Amino acid sequence: MSSPPEHSARDFESAEKPSRSFVARALTVVGLVVLAILVLATIWHAPDVFLVIFAGVLLGVFLYSLSETLCRWLPLRYGWCLTLVTLVVFGSFLGLMVYLVPQIVDRVSALGTQLGDALTQLRERVAAAPSGEQLLKYLPTFEELEAGRSRWVPAMGTMVQSTFGVLVNIVVIFFVGLYTAADPEVYRQGIIKLFPPPRRTHIAQVLSRVRITLWRWILGRLFEMTVIGVATAIGLWLLGIPLAVTMGVIAGLLTFIPNIGPVLSVIPPLLLALSQGPMMGVYVILLYTGLQFVESYLLTPMVQQHQVSLPPALVIAVQVLMGVLAGLLGIALATPLAAAVLVLVQDLYVQDVLHDDVEMVSDK
Repeated sequence: MSSPPEHSARDFESAEKPSRSFVARALTVVGLVVLAILVLATIWHAPDVFLVIFAGVLLGVFLYSLSETLCRWLPLRYGWCLTLVTLVVFGSFLGLMVYLVPQIVDRVSALGTQLGDALTQLRERVAAAPSGEQLLKYLPTFEELEAGRSRWVPAMGTMVQSTFGVLVNIVVIFFVGLYTAADPEVYRQGIIKLFPPPRRTHIAQVLSRVRITLWRWILGRLFEMTVIGVATAIGLWLLGIPLAVTMGVIAGLLTFIPNIGPVLSVIPPLLLALSQGPMMGVYVILLYTGLQFVESYLLTPMVQQHQVSLPPALVIAVQVLMGVLAGLLGIALATPLAAAVLVLVQDLYVQDVLHDDVEMVSDK
């Protein structure tokens, strides 16, 4: 009986390698499909829970990356750097709340009377204009606004419940972010071990790219928030609007929400401006329109050269979808969520399965 040819083993090994490669790709695709189904099911049935956890992860990325950067500058261990960063970040947040809330409460108590006087003056000016009697039908009187307060009382219970829910979410986000930043390797290895051993090195690289993408997105938003907040405070101060610094801080915070935030930020200063006259309200609208133009056409393109760049239409579509599913929290987190998902799709599907090097999202 003759022995098999010597090259048969080599042929078998060469045939086995493509087979193993195909199996690895197939397992990756199956894993991605299962993961996508689980994520979509969570978003559909419990979007608030998913977004609160994602916000905690985003906070963890921020604390970890900032602490890691601090450790490069100071001869401290990572634990001490994380403690220092956490104290500074959350101490600043609490100080900001202590500064903002009393001013807003005090101003709101006097705003009702000022708006009533402004509304009366506006009705007098409209009545003196041609066809003014017809336009007065669409302007409520101060008495009608006062009578509408009775409808606010039943909503106070719901408001208290909503406030309590927000506080609970903030606590959950804080601890998820803190625990994630304290020992990120535990969670990173837990995700990596869900994949076959030959794929784990690549999965580790993909997770690192997701973290870098989110970190650069956070840095970009913080820069834009600072610029818009300072510019808004200066503009309102020059116009003589009360609480200019407070309104600037609110505008900066709401800049975190792309597209929607600037629209929401104009409402408080507009109400304060209307108490001084209709023209002051026009000036405030012009100020915010100019700042929105600067942000959209100067700041954002400049910042996106150093952070993740996403197609604007995709950002708006994801914001609308997440807004329908989870409200304001969904709108606020839609952009970083889209950035993270696009990195995963690009690295694990477009490049690994389709073998296409086209970048849908760039973090350069």
